[in-house]
Amino acid sequence: MELGVQEMWQSNLPKGKEFSAIKVVVLDLQARGGPREIRESLVIPGINAATLPKAYQLAGGGKFDELRSLLRHEIAARKPVQFSSH
Repeated sequence: MELGVQEMWQSNLPKGKEFSAIKVVVLDLQARGGPREIRESLVIPGINAATLPKAYQLAGGGKFDELRSLLRHEIAARKPVQFSSH
């Protein structure tokens, strides 16, 4: 059994830029051959990497009701995750 962090969300907001310029990448840290970019969180199924910049923008702007709505929609609309063996 492997222990450790399963995934990492890497965000990059260039200095002096607005939250609309944020880039977010989700990395599978337990992938065979080393970390690799994935499209959906393994830890929070239903959260897509493509949704995270918008989530960061809403949180940064204090729009927490909209953020909750976005995350609820993403999780409710999710398809079952198929895990690959590492």
